[in-house]
Amino acid sequence: MKLDQATAVLRPRSAWEAVDLGLALCRRHWGPLMRGWLTVALPLWAIIIFLCRDYPGGACFLIWLTKPVLTRQPVYYLSRALFGQPPCRRDFWRDWKVSLWKGLIPGLTIRRLSYQRSFRLPVIMLEGQQGRGYNQRVNVLGAHGGGSASSLAFAGLVLQLVITLGLAEYVGGFINENLPDGSASTSLFSSVEFPPWLAWLWTGFFAASIALIEPFYAAAGFALYINSRTHLEGWDIEVAFRRMSLRLAPAAVAALLLLFGGIPATSRAAETPADPKSVVQEVLQSPDFELEKYKVPKTKMKPDDDAGKGRGIDPEALESAGTGYRWVGYLIIAAVVFVVAWLLWKNRAALRWTKREAAVSTGPKVVMGMDLAPESLPDDIPQTAWKEFQAGRPVEALRLLYRGSLAWLVNRASLPVHESDTEGDCLRHAQSLTDTERVSFFEFLTSMWINCAYAGEAPEARPMKHLCDNWPFSLRQRSSPAAPATALTLLLTFPISLLVAGCKPSEKVEYEEKISGYKGAAAINPWLAATRMLERMGVDTETRQSLGTMPGIHATMFIPAESVASRGSAIQVLQWASNGGHLIVACSDTDRFRNDWRDAEPFEPDYATPLLQELDVALATEDPALFNNVTFQDGESATLQSTRRMALNIRWHNADLLAGSEESAVLASFSYRLGRVTLLASAAPFRNRFIENSGNAAILYNLVTLDYARPVIFVFSGKTSLWSMLMEYAWMPLAGTALLIALWLWRHLPRFGPALPADQSAIRHFGTQLDENGKFLSDRAGHDALLAPARRSVMQAAAQRGIHGEGQNFEEHLSARTGVPVAEIQDALHDHSDSGNLIAAAATLQKLQHSLGVTLQPI
Repeated sequence: MKLDQATAVLRPRSAWEAVDLGLALCRRHWGPLMRGWLTVALPLWAIIIFLCRDYPGGACFLIWLTKPVLTRQPVYYLSRALFGQPPCRRDFWRDWKVSLWKGLIPGLTIRRLSYQRSFRLPVIMLEGQQGRGYNQRVNVLGAHGGGSASSLAFAGLVLQLVITLGLAEYVGGFINENLPDGSASTSLFSSVEFPPWLAWLWTGFFAASIALIEPFYAAAGFALYINSRTHLEGWDIEVAFRRMSLRLAPAAVAALLLLFGGIPATSRAAETPADPKSVVQEVLQSPDFELEKYKVPKTKMKPDDDAGKGRGIDPEALESAGTGYRWVGYLIIAAVVFVVAWLLWKNRAALRWTKREAAVSTGPKVVMGMDLAPESLPDDIPQTAWKEFQAGRPVEALRLLYRGSLAWLVNRASLPVHESDTEGDCLRHAQSLTDTERVSFFEFLTSMWINCAYAGEAPEARPMKHLCDNWPFSLRQRSSPAAPATALTLLLTFPISLLVAGCKPSEKVEYEEKISGYKGAAAINPWLAATRMLERMGVDTETRQSLGTMPGIHATMFIPAESVASRGSAIQVLQWASNGGHLIVACSDTDRFRNDWRDAEPFEPDYATPLLQELDVALATEDPALFNNVTFQDGESATLQSTRRMALNIRWHNADLLAGSEESAVLASFSYRLGRVTLLASAAPFRNRFIENSGNAAILYNLVTLDYARPVIFVFSGKTSLWSMLMEYAWMPLAGTALLIALWLWRHLPRFGPALPADQSAIRHFGTQLDENGKFLSDRAGHDALLAPARRSVMQAAAQRGIHGEGQNFEEHLSARTGVPVAEIQDALHDHSDSGNLIAAAATLQKLQHSLGVTLQPI
C-alpha cells in the first residue's frame, strides 16, 4: 500500500465527511466502476431470473439476499484506485479467491443482516481476517465510524425503498389495464390478485434501485474503513513525513556540497522538490484528464497543376469559378426541394396513413336479396353505375350504388344489419354513425332507391351524376398511378441533392480531429490538475462547493469573487485574511462547468462584487499583454500566460508581487495586515487546460508557498444556481420529463381526460333537491323576491272577500276563514330573512290560495 500515491488526501475526518469522500470517489470512477459492477450483477440476476422464472416474488427475495456479492466489486476497485492503480474488469475475476469467494458464505448467511456490511467487508477482502481476529479487528475499527456505518445502511435502505416506490407510482400511472384498485403501485402490500407481469415489473424496479444505490453504499462504507485506519494508524502523519523527506532531500544535498566546496549558494529552486510544469504534465496523463475527440471534414482546394500552369489559369479565378458552381448547386437543391414539396402535396391522399381494415367480415352476406360480398362488386362502383345509367338501366345503377353502400356499412362500419332488415332498418342503423356526411348521403341514396325500385320513378341525370361523383363508400384503398413515380422521385431526390451539393471543382475532403472536452472528473472540476500537482509537491489541498465555515488562519483560500455575495461576508473574509490567512481572489473564468475546449467566449468579469468594493479595486481601462513576467521575492521569475485581456486597477495598494502595471494588473499580491491578499484578473491560467502553458504551474506553486507551505482550499463558484445549471446542461431530460407529466395529466385529470362515469350509487330525494335549490335561490335573491308574487295573490284574494291587510286582526280573520294557523300565516306573509325553510312558506301560501278560491299557479 503506497500511501504517498493516494489520489485523495489521507487525513482524519469526521464520519460523515468520510462518507462524502466515498461518494466523491464513486463519482470520480463512475464509468469503469459501474462497468465492472454490471459484469457481476447482470449474470447473477440472469441466473436468478432463470431459476425463478415462475416465481417473481422468489426472484425479488434472492436479488435482495445476494446484495453482498455486488458490494465486493466496488470495494475491490476502489481499494486499488485510491492508491493510483485502478484495476480492470479482468483483474476482479482473476483474483476471484480474494475478490469474490473469501468470506462469501458467512456474508450470505450469518452476517447477511449486519448493518455494517460495507464497513466490515474490507477487513475480510483486504486484511484477510477471519474468525476471532475478524471480530477483534471490526470492534477496534468500529470505534471510529461503526455507528455511522449503521446509519449509512439505514439511509441506503430508505433510498432504495423510495426509488422503488417512486418508479412504481410513476410508471403505474401510465398502465392502462383493468387491474384491482391500487395493485399497480402497492401490489406487494395488499391482498389483491395482480398479474405476474406486474410482479416482474416490481422486481425490475427493485433491481434498478440496487443498481443506483449499492455502488455508492459500498464506496461510502469503504471510505469509513479508510478513515478509521487513518485515525488509528496515523496515515496522515506518515504521508507528511514522506513529503517532508522529499522536500528536504535536495536541501541536504546542497548543504553537503556547500560544506565540501561544491556549489556557492542555495536557491529557491533547490528547495522545490520538482519542476511544477513537469509535475503537472505528469498529472495530465491521468485517465481523469482523458480528452473526447470528434472528426470534422476539412476542404482543401487543389487546382490541377497542368491545367493551371500550362493553360495560364489563375488559381484565384478557379476558386471564384468554384464558388459560382456552388451557387448553381444550391439553386438546383432549392429546385429539387420545391419539386418534392409539390409532389408531396399533389399526392397527399396516397401518402396518408390508413388503418388496416379487417380481413374477415362477421356481417351477413346477403341483405334483401343483394349480395354484399366485396368480391362480387366491381372495382370502381360509381363509374360502373354511371355507365349503367347512361345505358338506360337506372334501376341497376341505383341498385349497384345501394348494394355497395350496404356492403361498406356491413363490412367496414360493422353495423348490426340482419338479412331480414328492410331499407328503413338499414337507414336507422346508418344513422348511428358519427360521420354526418356519409349518413346524409345514404339517406338521399335510400330515398332515390325506394322511389325508383318501388314507385317506378327513374332518377334524373343531374342527381344521378351527383351520387356517382360524391359516393363516399369506397371498399378498396388504391394507390394512384402517380404513386410509384412519386415514391421513385422521393428515393432519388436525397442522393441527387447530396451529389449536387458535393459538386465542387478539384476538391479533396480530409478529416481532422477536434477536441470536445474532458471525459473524466476534469470535466466538472477545473482545479483538478492544480490540486493534484500541489499534493504531489507536498501541499495539502481541499475543494469546497461553497465558502462555508472559515478555516484556520494557517491556510490559503482560492475563491471566486462572486462567491462573496454580501458586504458582511466580504468583511468576514478580509478579517480572516488580516489575521494571517492568504486569500487568493479570482475575478473571472471561475465557472465550474465551463468547457475550456469549446466555449470561446468567457463570462464577463464582475468587478462590482462586495469583496472587490471593500478592497477598492476597479476594472482597468487598458488591456494588458498576454504574456507577463512575474518576479518573486527570492529573485526567481516565471512567465504568466493569460488567455483573456482582462486586468485590474490596484493603484491604491502597494503590491510586492505584480504581473503587469498597477493600472493594468493581471496578478497582484500584497500584504494585508498579518496576512496576504492576491488578486487574479482571470483564473484561466490555472484551470486544467492552461495550467501547463508557459510558467503558470510554477507561478501557482510559488503563490501558495510565498511564506511557507500550508493547506490550500479551492472554492467552487457560488454564482451558478441549480435552476440555471439545469436549464443549461439538462434541458433535454427536463423537457422530456415535462412532456411525460403533461401526458400523465392529460390522461388522468377529469377536465382533460375521458369522461368519468356518473356515480349512481348515491340516492338523492327530490324534496331534498328542491330544498337545496330553494336555499341557493334564497341566498342569491332573498325570500321577498321569491315569494312576492304568491303574497300579492293571497292579499288580493283576501281583499275581494272583505279581509283587508290594514286591519288589526288580519291574520286572525284570515286564519278563521282558511283554517291555517296564525303563526304559519305570519311566517308566510312577512319577510323573515333568517328563515331557512322556504318550502314551508311556499306551501302555506298555496294553502291560502286554495282556501280563498284562487286558481293555483306555480311559484
